[in-house]
Amino acid sequence: MYGLIKQTSATLLQTTLLLAATITASAASAPDFEQRLDTFLSQLNQPLNFPEPPSNTVTLPSAKLHYQGCQNYPYHNANNTTISHNTLTNDIKLGLKQGLSCLAGNSPMGKLHPYHETQALQLMRLLESDQPKTVRCVADEIFAYAVANSPITPDHKPHPQDKMTEGLPYPGILIDTFRLSGSISKKLDEATYREFYQLDSGQLAVIRKGKPLQLAGMHRYQNRAALMFHEMIHWLGHEHSSIYPDTTDLYETCCFGGSDFISDSAANKAFQQQACAILKYDELWSANKYRQMRLWKYKGYDQLKRAMRDFND
Repeated sequence: MYGLIKQTSATLLQTTLLLAATITASAASAPDFEQRLDTFLSQLNQPLNFPEPPSNTVTLPSAKLHYQGCQNYPYHNANNTTISHNTLTNDIKLGLKQGLSCLAGNSPMGKLHPYHETQALQLMRLLESDQPKTVRCVADEIFAYAVANSPITPDHKPHPQDKMTEGLPYPGILIDTFRLSGSISKKLDEATYREFYQLDSGQLAVIRKGKPLQLAGMHRYQNRAALMFHEMIHWLGHEHSSIYPDTTDLYETCCFGGSDFISDSAANKAFQQQACAILKYDELWSANKYRQMRLWKYKGYDQLKRAMRDFND
């Protein structure tokens, strides 16, 4: 009898949790979610607060958003404080509109699994909260276009990005405008410049003067709105992985039309469709972590990122 009661209680609990998740998810796809999103985005239209005397930090009080050192965003040599900060704000706005609408099932990509609607809601709540959000810009300091910090939880494992974002308040994003511009780092040794990058004396002179140098093979990041949304997804605790679903990369690929590194539109469309199909696969997103790990490998989903990296325009 006790075993029957225990089993019945477990079944009721499972049903209750599933019902709660369904209700939460459906809330993201309701018109109310789009209204909340539009309300927050309208706050991004409010005037920026440029402090007097001039400071390294510019704020957007209505959204609790702080920009630090971003007067040269996006490509390191903008040299116009107002335009740079307005450009950054617009990139964030476009990224959130397209990304959150996609996760909520209100985009041409159609309905994804309800799990992703709950992620849209979680990010929306964080954005609406009074918690300050920080975007800090640096130049030639990190070997990445941008990195974001994740919430510290009991099961958080040390990650290389933790060192890069050390001292950056959560939730925060670190953007390297030098890398965004596609410029080669100024911090390499001369042998690397000559032997690996095959730079001539004139190019070396440019670097020695501290000026950005761009090569044909270097990539200037174009879809900055997708990058902003990608980094904000990390605020929810999603990390890149090869053995579990790489949620962040899937969101960027599905919601923003493929990869910024691939110019072939047909290839990007195919990759986008693959990512969206994975995000709709019920068995994967309804499973526990162990089952997700097995499905991720068994279905070959772990090969999507590699296929995109290996694609040759």
